[in-house]
Amino acid sequence: MTGDTPATEVSLVRLGVITGAHGVRGAVKVKTFTENPEDLSAYGTLISEDGSQSFEVAGLAPDKTGLRVSFKNIHHRDQAEALKGVVLCVTRDALPELSDDEDFYHADLIGLTAYTPDGEAMGQVDAVHNFGAGDMLDIAGTLIAFTQASVPEIDLAARRLTVVMPTEVEARPIEQQSSGQAKPNRRQRARANRKKGRAAGQQAERNEEARNENAGNEDDGQ
Repeated sequence: MTGDTPATEVSLVRLGVITGAHGVRGAVKVKTFTENPEDLSAYGTLISEDGSQSFEVAGLAPDKTGLRVSFKNIHHRDQAEALKGVVLCVTRDALPELSDDEDFYHADLIGLTAYTPDGEAMGQVDAVHNFGAGDMLDIAGTLIAFTQASVPEIDLAARRLTVVMPTEVEARPIEQQSSGQAKPNRRQRARANRKKGRAAGQQAERNEEARNENAGNEDDGQ
């Protein structure tokens, strides 16, 4: 359900953003920020980030970009289209308490500004992904491994984190590193083999001509 909710100074945690309408019955597409997309409905009423609207989830289903969500009292496509871009939040106290003060939810990271160790702003954290090899932060379109080495500092109170970009190292085969000479590639090896084959064929022809010449000389001497 949508309705007017007075904006307050309560702490909000972003759980997702509405990216567009789905179908003609008022469903919306939601890009989720939760580790499990279906947790969007686990914490009760959702609130828009500006505090002006509230939403009650009537149903949801997995989608390739996150979820397809139906809200109570949203039944038409034009209503759903008007919600595009709305950030869905819950109050911080609606989430279960964490056991450690240094723990945080993935959703806590969304919207944090990333800085280099020198203090240069890189952009905001747009999403947290996991493609099977560990969590990745999407920072202004650049994916950064969410590890202690790459993200050594997180300050939720200041809404910022520090990112150390991985050092690019040119990898070379061991043979090149030891001798300083480039190893021939497949095309170069094939060209060299063809040259060797032609040389061997030419030598065989010369040998055959020599044998024939020697045989002729022997016949003349008889």
